[in-house]
Amino acid sequence: MRAGGAESDTLLGGERRSLGVGMKTVRDLALWPLWVNPEHRVRSAVLLMRGHGVNALGVLSGETFVGVLNLEDLVGVPDESVVERYVSRDTLVVSPDDPLTRVADLMARERTDRVAVVRDGVFYGIVSAHDLLGDVARNVDVVTSLPWSDALREWGVARLAEAREITILFFDLDDFGEYNKRFGHLVGDRVLRKVAQEMLLTTDPQRDLVCRYAGDEFVVATLRLRPEAEALAQSILGRVNGALVEGGAKPISMSVGIFGGRRTRERENVHLASTLDNLINRASQECMAAKQAKTPSPESTSEAAEMAGPPPQTPMAVETNGFRLEAVSVSPVEGRYNATAIVRRGERSAVGNCYRAGTVAEAAVKAVREAVAELRGALVTPDLEDVLVGERDGAARFVTVVAGWHGGSGASTQMVGGDEAFAAAQAALLAIAEALAQGA
Repeated sequence: MRAGGAESDTLLGGERRSLGVGMKTVRDLALWPLWVNPEHRVRSAVLLMRGHGVNALGVLSGETFVGVLNLEDLVGVPDESVVERYVSRDTLVVSPDDPLTRVADLMARERTDRVAVVRDGVFYGIVSAHDLLGDVARNVDVVTSLPWSDALREWGVARLAEAREITILFFDLDDFGEYNKRFGHLVGDRVLRKVAQEMLLTTDPQRDLVCRYAGDEFVVATLRLRPEAEALAQSILGRVNGALVEGGAKPISMSVGIFGGRRTRERENVHLASTLDNLINRASQECMAAKQAKTPSPESTSEAAEMAGPPPQTPMAVETNGFRLEAVSVSPVEGRYNATAIVRRGERSAVGNCYRAGTVAEAAVKAVREAVAELRGALVTPDLEDVLVGERDGAARFVTVVAGWHGGSGASTQMVGGDEAFAAAQAALLAIAEALAQGA
């Protein structure tokens, strides 16, 4: 048999400390220790399974757990055969105190439909994937597929019990309530999924846990120390802030608060759950302070507007070859640029992304090409051959984009006006459309 679980009591400093995380465990399921011994006949075992509506039995030799007898392994086996020959002895074994989410992850990773529940040599029963469906589903957010905060508490308390130092990154979407009102909850859900996707792409499951904490709040708990945790937070912000989703013309904005990761001595006589709560609360407070720092007062906003004068004019999007640029956003990240563009063709729209480009224009045009490629599906999309940003007469700035493929090439020049990203994106779309027209 293979041990797959971990006991929920952890030995620290000579004493056992209960993790007390409030998560549902295997013990909360209706376990039934149905078993046979190795000398029983197959016919008896099959009758026992069918009588109780189960597909597996434990096999005990005396009081010792030997393995599991699976109904599917007995197809075609003579009734008088002895059970011992058909026992599965490498069945995964978990503890009755293991959290259900951990058991579900284990079963998915090992691709098994059932596990045996054994502790201190005592057989408690067998848990199937079907047994876990309802309970585990309630602990996972259906919008983002991230676990809720119960998983954070389980993970955090367990790591603290191992004397590990953890850092909490508390993220909160800015003005998400207004975003939902303006664009609708379907678009808001796309924003939540976008945030979850970027967090999962940026984090390491061996060191980090990502969860949807509540509403528009997310938490990344990590074993990284403070400097690396801060870099991780900035990396996530760089991928999320400024991004656009289908149907939402307003770029996503998110704030983060960080706490923990700086302890230099062992904790003594602490309540682990309270320690974790304190880390989360302090990170939440830091996040709130970061959000407030972003929000200027009405007086300063009015004064800045007067000093800036009228806003620069952004070139209007035009439709070409059926494609229309809906929106583009570029954000700086550690000296590079990330971009997101939305392009529509008929009733369909697609989102394109570019990460860590060298210039604003390069990021915008690459995002546009990715969106066009998404709309075209399996059809070939022209490549971007050149992007040039220059000035005319020492003042007026322009962007020229050249696109080409086997069917031809296209080029477009757009005046920058007040928005270089928009001008570059529009030039890219026009150049791609011209190249497509030549190859038609």
